[in-house]
Amino acid sequence: MPTGHGTVSLGGAIATAAVAAVGWTLAYFLTGWREDRTKRLQLELEHASEQIREFYAPLAALTDQLDSTADVYDRVIEGKSEEERDALSGLFYARFFLPIHEQINEILKKKVHLLEGPTPPKSFTYYFQHYATEKAYWNLRGEGKDVSNVVIPPYPSEFYWDVRKDYHAVLQRYEDTLQELRQRRWLFNFLEVSTSRARAIGRGLRKWRLKRAKKEPSPPA
Repeated sequence: MPTGHGTVSLGGAIATAAVAAVGWTLAYFLTGWREDRTKRLQLELEHASEQIREFYAPLAALTDQLDSTADVYDRVIEGKSEEERDALSGLFYARFFLPIHEQINEILKKKVHLLEGPTPPKSFTYYFQHYATEKAYWNLRGEGKDVSNVVIPPYPSEFYWDVRKDYHAVLQRYEDTLQELRQRRWLFNFLEVSTSRARAIGRGLRKWRLKRAKKEPSPPA
């Protein structure tokens, strides 16, 4: 009767095949999960980059310009008469404030899809009210219309801070996403090297078993 040699060899082959199958299955799902998560991170990175470049960075710069222009205006009208202040107000609005407001308005109209969060802050609505009313006031006044009953809502200071709050949130998300992508690249490079080495070891073991099987004498019948 044959000894257990054939049974042992067959069992070893089955065990090797099972381990290989589990390894390939795990690698398949791991690769799929990795690629899916990496694509999501890349999309997140691209979106945050567009938010920064096209929406929040320009708004932050323009609101800084508004603040600086307002400081200059306050210094210029200091000590002036009511009539001089009125004339300077119209001059500053037409030459300095309006061009900045027009740029801000253009961004808010065309890039609203880059807004952080599902709804805009209330300060955005207050800003539109200020911008629209002030523009109507000076345009009508320039045409000689009676605007004595028009009350211009003040420029909302919350608008300045809401822009920066969401700007910083987007910047943080961009940095976090970039950091995760870098860590994942290192991790999966390590896993790929480890998997490659494990496969090489498996191939070496199979060759060693084959050589050993050839050298061992066949069991007697």
